[in-house]
Amino acid sequence: MSDFLPLRCVVIGKIGVGKSSLCNFMAKSKVCKTDTSASSVTINPQKVAVQFNEKQYEFIDFPGYFDTCQSDDEIEQILGRGVELSRPGPHVFAYVISIASRFLDDDKHTLLKLTEKFGYEVFNYMVVIFTCENNLRHSNQSPEQYVVNLKSKQGQNPPKHIKYLIDALDEGRYAFVECYGTGNESRSDAFAVIDQLKAKNGEEHYTNEMYEKAVEMKRQEELKRKIQEELERFREEREGHGGMWRRIVSYILRDTVSAAISYVTGIVGNMFTSSQPTYRTVPDVNQTQQLSTPRAGTCIANPGTNVMATLGAPSMNRAQQNVTHSSGI
Repeated sequence: MSDFLPLRCVVIGKIGVGKSSLCNFMAKSKVCKTDTSASSVTINPQKVAVQFNEKQYEFIDFPGYFDTCQSDDEIEQILGRGVELSRPGPHVFAYVISIASRFLDDDKHTLLKLTEKFGYEVFNYMVVIFTCENNLRHSNQSPEQYVVNLKSKQGQNPPKHIKYLIDALDEGRYAFVECYGTGNESRSDAFAVIDQLKAKNGEEHYTNEMYEKAVEMKRQEELKRKIQEELERFREEREGHGGMWRRIVSYILRDTVSAAISYVTGIVGNMFTSSQPTYRTVPDVNQTQQLSTPRAGTCIANPGTNVMATLGAPSMNRAQQNVTHSSGI
């Protein structure tokens, strides 16, 4: 690639790490608005043209990535505008970390979101720029010591996106700058690490096809996650309803068996009662009440026995009346 064609570098990171300040530092001019506010100052991506050692560079300053007050749809639109500014694709992604705020969970979250949007191939085009270099001097640390300490704090088995970041650091793809100083040396270091990565990649850049592949993979992962959630919900509902119906059937069977036993017991008892002489006097009122009133503790099915006995009483009365009438003739 000719030195007269610009090297495109996307500057990205969480809110407040000094992305816009880095662009101003590299351009040696205040072209990007900066502030110490806790909210994102950069609302839309900005392109900054810079010339250094007779080479052309374009720095695309992204807003605080995934850390603004915009909705997901608005962030997608901002992301799209940033990708458009870097067409046909960035040669380098400069991931910014502030020494002043340390490398915390929100840094890791931003890095994870970056890989979700651009895919893991983005690490092939990534350099790490540490801002607020003066903080190292206050802590009596060298840049190399700081990098070693940062890597050691990530544990033995860090997440995949952190491991890729560590790989970039191991390869020396990082630089330290003090954005508010006049240190031309650190500025040269930043340009050098950017140039070296472009040369390592054969001057190739991150392509639109890579971006579309990452978008498709993210879509498939999201679809897979939703399907898994639906299957889990269906399984829980099925087990819940199945358990409910099993309990209902158990209650029905238990009560039915109990009622059947009581009913059979009543029939058997009535059979023994029916073995007495058929023709007898009409039961008195007390006896009828005793037959029709279930004893305490008797199952609800026992009234069937009393009903049968009561229905038998009128039949015997008619038979007795017929006998009496015959004797009168």
